[in-house]
Amino acid sequence: MAVAQEAAAAADAYKVELDKMNKWFGLGAIWYGLKRLIISSMWILGIGGVLFIILRLVSYSNPVAASIFSIFSTIGSWFVRGIEFLLPKAVALAGNTANKVFNVYKSTLWKIVDGIQTIKDRANASGKEPSINEMLDEVAKSMNSDEKAIVDEIKKALNWK
Repeated sequence: MAVAQEAAAAADAYKVELDKMNKWFGLGAIWYGLKRLIISSMWILGIGGVLFIILRLVSYSNPVAASIFSIFSTIGSWFVRGIEFLLPKAVALAGNTANKVFNVYKSTLWKIVDGIQTIKDRANASGKEPSINEMLDEVAKSMNSDEKAIVDEIKKALNWK
């Protein structure tokens, strides 16, 4: 009798849950499923977040932890690449630049600084004052058309041209 009562109580509890899920033409089941998904996700993200923070702190002093943390970095880069693939301008709108664009601007700046320093060194060696025209000519010789276009673009942005 006791076993039968326990089984009947358990069946009643399941019946109550099923009735909750059958509410609103079955939308109760969707709500139940979403609630379960969110709660499970929060547990997973919470535990993962704690592990992430611990690995991040330990990675400063332990090379093994740093190599494990690099897995998180790789997975994070996959997410960023996925977002960049789905929404191509999202990364740029967030204020980040692609490495390709950064390298072109860096190369242009390095050539400008190198050309100026070269002319300054030549002028110091000969005992003359460096001239602006010599510097401009030296910089122009070292740059390609893309880099010259970048300089023209910057001039336009600064209202110099």
